[in-house]
Amino acid sequence: MELGTIIASRIYEVLGGGSATLSIGLPRSNPQAPDWFCPWQLVGAGDGAVHAAYGIDAVQALQLAMPDIGSHLARLPDLRLDGGTDLGFPTPDEWSALSEYRRRRDRKGGMSI
Repeated sequence: MELGTIIASRIYEVLGGGSATLSIGLPRSNPQAPDWFCPWQLVGAGDGAVHAAYGIDAVQALQLAMPDIGSHLARLPDLRLDGGTDLGFPTPDEWSALSEYRRRRDRKGGMSI
């Protein structure tokens, strides 16, 4: 799989020197199935492979890439963003908690964002 057109990127510091670049590709339709995928890649830390999150459309694929990236970054303790350990992506647990909060809020008639 190729990363394709990059729509966003972020540079992380690597403890001990160097940097790692996260690139998120443009979501696109899956030629082998009726779904979409959003490719992403981290170069300079980890395996450097192109990964992907899948969804029913481009928006869902992009949304699901966020916790996928967060889970991957959480396994790399040597990365820093602006000197800190918050790398800016939700982990799957955080994403699940946010989804549950929104479901409860919406059941109570709360406003959707």
